[in-house]
Amino acid sequence: MCDLQLIHRAVSNLLSNAIKHNPPGTAVTVSLSRNGDRLQMAVTNHGIGI
Repeated sequence: MCDLQLIHRAVSNLLSNAIKHNPPGTAVTVSLSRNGDRLQMAVTNHGIGI
């Protein structure tokens, strides 16, 4: 169970930051995987780290 509005906001912020801080011409990669009853999302870019 989760708050869908908060999940949407967190994912939206994560993707927005990944795109904003990624150098032009490079890719942002999003992957999803399932581990039992859990979902894992990974976002990879070539920007500066946090």
